[in-house]
Amino acid sequence: MKKFFLILGAFCALVTTGCEAPLNTQGIPADAVGIFHADIEALNKTESFKVAGKNGILQRIAESFGSERKNKKLKKDTGFDPWVSLLDVTVGFLPPEVKKSSSGKIESPRRGPPEATIIVARGTFAPEKIRAYIANEQGKKNVKTHTIGKHEFIEVNREILGSRGFLLFIDAKTAVFVLGNKSDSWLSSSRSKEILKTVADTLDGKAKAYVPPASLTAFAAQTGTPVALLYFDLAQFQIPKLQFPALPTKVHFALGNDSGTLKLRGIADFASEESLAGALVPIHGGLGFLRAELAQNHARATKNLDDYSERRKKEAVTDLKLYREVSELLSSVIIGNEEKAATLRVDYSDASLVNLANTLGLLLPKAKANDDDDD
Repeated sequence: MKKFFLILGAFCALVTTGCEAPLNTQGIPADAVGIFHADIEALNKTESFKVAGKNGILQRIAESFGSERKNKKLKKDTGFDPWVSLLDVTVGFLPPEVKKSSSGKIESPRRGPPEATIIVARGTFAPEKIRAYIANEQGKKNVKTHTIGKHEFIEVNREILGSRGFLLFIDAKTAVFVLGNKSDSWLSSSRSKEILKTVADTLDGKAKAYVPPASLTAFAAQTGTPVALLYFDLAQFQIPKLQFPALPTKVHFALGNDSGTLKLRGIADFASEESLAGALVPIHGGLGFLRAELAQNHARATKNLDDYSERRKKEAVTDLKLYREVSELLSSVIIGNEEKAATLRVDYSDASLVNLANTLGLLLPKAKANDDDDD
């Protein structure tokens, strides 16, 4: 139980967590309701991502979903390694379709999750090899394509990339992946073709591309060198207030690396001071509970330490190290409010995060971490 609280505390402290490469929204339609951007090149310069990414918790997550085996085959057949080949990824979220009558009256407002996700990736690709790989994995001689103007979208099934969608190579350095977030039938629906047409028009300059709000760029400047950004306009959705009475209307998050210090900044706008208070009360209460639990566990571990057996004493020393590191992380979390907005500020050493991940057992053994992926 105590380790659960430690991991929960670390998680809450981190995710309640313009880039080196300019934000690339090429292919993302203007009506996107949110955007996520990760500068992989900048992330790879942080110690925590280098050791906890490919050689740690992200690797374990990939293995648990079976995607690591697919990644190895993809690398072997095409030379593409997502850990190395990608420079940055920008993700746009398209809202559910608004159904209108012939007169233009809205019959069905936006409900549910985003209808489609547009992923724009920059890096190093081998388009022809990847096309051949997709065809081979789908058991066909050639891939199925949909041509819109000069753009050829490759149809991809979920067994290959985890979700059904359409892949477009703009060139050997930029790829666009259009994912449907609904049932498998979405792939062959007229609606999916409408979205592909919008993406193609955006690429050709016939339709406007998404422009991130100026507030996100200004917000990111507070973090040194931004490595990850998130913006979401929740006001675009018709979300029942009874289910989520304290849901924000807009959220901004930015994570950056400032000379070895990881800086996380967040701000969430609320419709009223009442809904803001409704959100802050459980957050402050949860953080207070975690801090109290850590202090209590620390007291238990130090009580009668000299009377422990050598094995139990060794365990207690490890526990104490863990309590100190998680407490340090939690103490760096500052949650406040400005008018009708909740704010988040976290400054934490990159090296300390590596130590914490190691103490929590989130890193792979060195022998496996340095193992060559090639078969």
